[in-house]
Amino acid sequence: MWKIGFEFEFSFLEEQFIKPTNFIEKFVEDQSCYIEAITYPVSLLSNCKKRDEIFDLIKSHSYLENPKINKLCGGHITISKLNLTGKELFIKFKKYIPIIYSLCFKRLKYHACCKNLYLDKIGIKFAPMHAKKDLLEIRLFPMSKNIDEIFFRYKLINKIAEAIDKNLSYDKFLDTIKDLIDPVFINYSYHFKKMIKEKKRNKYVRNYLPR
Repeated sequence: MWKIGFEFEFSFLEEQFIKPTNFIEKFVEDQSCYIEAITYPVSLLSNCKKRDEIFDLIKSHSYLENPKINKLCGGHITISKLNLTGKELFIKFKKYIPIIYSLCFKRLKYHACCKNLYLDKIGIKFAPMHAKKDLLEIRLFPMSKNIDEIFFRYKLINKIAEAIDKNLSYDKFLDTIKDLIDPVFINYSYHFKKMIKEKKRNKYVRNYLPR
């Protein structure tokens, strides 16, 4: 069973909302923004009644819709699967991560995720992916601007999880997300795939990377 957890960073949040719920496990202070909400992990599922219940739970948190944020606020995601370590998850997700590089190219220069861009090391925290003991943290996503973005990220990570379970090629994986993602991002992801594989910048991605 795959599970996903979310982190939501706010530059401001009314005090009445700063409390645990059946979705938000806890709030912690955040250095780059103001405060961060950390969720309980929820099951990663394709379209079904249980997934609808998860989406309804997220919808019930009104402060996630058009939140008050600044450009530093992040929307990190954690992923887990029974019997897989963080290191194993890192290796499996690396195959499909170029699409997230393409979607979140503006975040590649941010201090929170600008290290280890070739993903040739494991255990580097301020990187696009960070392996923990039994979790993988995807750090590239900015804070979501509305609930639809949260649903989109849930669906995308679920597609990656399904691709891992089926050991799909990158091309076959992209075929499964054509209805989810603009073809521009899909096509551009190949430049990031090439960068990660060759461990060097290319002319198509150079401007999006830290110097």
